[in-house]
Amino acid sequence: MRPFLAACVSIVVALGGARLGRAQVPVYYSIEENVAAADVVDLGTITDVSERPPPGNEGSSYTITVRVSETIKGSPVNELRVVNDRFYQREDFLRWAQRKSPILWCVTRPDHKGDGYRFGRIVPLDATEPTDSRFAIHVFDMDLAMLRSPTEVLDHARRFVKEATRYPSGGFVTLWTLERPWRLITNPTGRPASQVIGYVPELFGSGGLLEVPVVPRLEAIAKRLILHPDSVIPPRPRDKSLSPEQIAQARKTDEEYLRAQGICCLAYFKSERNIKLVEGYLNDPAIVPSRFAPGSTDQPVRSAAQWLLEGWDIKRA
Repeated sequence: MRPFLAACVSIVVALGGARLGRAQVPVYYSIEENVAAADVVDLGTITDVSERPPPGNEGSSYTITVRVSETIKGSPVNELRVVNDRFYQREDFLRWAQRKSPILWCVTRPDHKGDGYRFGRIVPLDATEPTDSRFAIHVFDMDLAMLRSPTEVLDHARRFVKEATRYPSGGFVTLWTLERPWRLITNPTGRPASQVIGYVPELFGSGGLLEVPVVPRLEAIAKRLILHPDSVIPPRPRDKSLSPEQIAQARKTDEEYLRAQGICCLAYFKSERNIKLVEGYLNDPAIVPSRFAPGSTDQPVRSAAQWLLEGWDIKRA
């Protein structure tokens, strides 16, 4: 695959968002990406968290033993052992063990013989957690929607496995999200957290980056973003910080950037029909306030269409 195609599907790069600095923006993983990237996906509760002597100078790695209640991907097992070495603290796992919290374990096999699977990604599914807890259920799906219940998360995981789609090389694409979980750290507005949680239209792109797998379903999602971007914009929390006119303009801007994201995602699905679809946006007249260069304007849809057709080597008269 050309480097262009890998870059184009990230609206961050394609439309200038790299200027924001990727390190400042949180990265989330859709439930489908979690499942696609894992060798094993099990639902279970922690029964033991033990220190393990590291073979080298590896710090405080430890082994987590999990009682499995359901295997969603991989060979069915009753028990899973995972070696943790990053992200969550040992105290977090001890807390989950004490509460018997259900967790979705998306883990990969070790590169060498060892005493457990490598730690991949986990999805805490304790429905009793307060919504303002950093352990609350906030999981995105490929459609940019946020899942907030164990049933929703598990249904999406099972569905993805049953689709039996092959995880292609090249792996995933990155999209901007429109919502923010409670545990998001950055708050560029300076307003109270209660006013910047969920969908905030004037802050497109500050929600975070979402990784989704490149599978056939992505093409349908891309077309939905192109043709019906308003359908993925969630309701905005009520507050009086913006006038109705400002909200309308902000939503219009979000729609244009969502449409551009959809065009970029089509990079993996070159066809005569998609070429014709993208060509229809080459002269898109929409000019919106830039979300990546304050004080300037942008034509994200036209820019995305031009870039994609050039990447496809489509010559225009």
